[in-house]
Amino acid sequence: MESVTVIIPTYRPEDYLAQCLDSLDLQTLAKDYFRVIIVLNGDRDPFWSMINNWCESKALRYELIYTQTKGVSNARNIALDKVSTPFVAFIDDDDYVSPDYLKSLFECINDNPEGTVACSDVRTFDEKGNFGSDYISRAYNKAVASGGKSSMFSRRRFLSSSCCKLIPMSIIGQRRFNPEVRIGEDSLFMASISDRITSIMPASDNAIYYRRLRMGSATRSKEPLLTRIRRKISLIGRYIGIYINGYPAYSIVLFMTRIVAIIKS
Repeated sequence: MESVTVIIPTYRPEDYLAQCLDSLDLQTLAKDYFRVIIVLNGDRDPFWSMINNWCESKALRYELIYTQTKGVSNARNIALDKVSTPFVAFIDDDDYVSPDYLKSLFECINDNPEGTVACSDVRTFDEKGNFGSDYISRAYNKAVASGGKSSMFSRRRFLSSSCCKLIPMSIIGQRRFNPEVRIGEDSLFMASISDRITSIMPASDNAIYYRRLRMGSATRSKEPLLTRIRRKISLIGRYIGIYINGYPAYSIVLFMTRIVAIIKS
């Protein structure tokens, strides 16, 4: 029985997508428990046939979708509209996961109450093959050390990314990523569903999300000062809008921490 849908948005993919798919093909979670939805956005050729060839060489249950509209948020939203499983996992096309990733997340989420989001450890790596850790790695280690006693506030760093976790579709519902937001769309989306999250639990350390540090990505590209200021003001406005429209279900403390993070970034 399919229980997990893995969503991978991709734009003009290179061989790194094949590595991502390889890591899913090696999952210890039985293949009939999960499916993969890949959304190719922007240019279709020669990427469509290339992705199909990669997928057909594996034992994955997959669906490949094409959209002319560019953007990771739009691609994820298209995939979310196709989800029929109770849980969803987002993976970026240039990242990959450990063999026990899905199994460990699945076991964690089933061992905890409804409304729980299961999270994995994160390791970063660069083009030279150097591995490291980041703020989510530190959040994961802290969560493991504290067990199930920590508050949502103490685990707020997990809400900065939609990846490295397994999320119940009952939490997501009809809420979607904002396609107008190019930088910070993950945090905004996670904030929008935070009122339905009762707990954030770390899976076993067998679940590892490997995040590529790639120069030229949207979050690493330089932008003019005035553009950055306007973007931050617009993003803060969106957070305020979500909070006001959902009051009093949302935590004002969590939303204030996001606004402070935007100002300081």
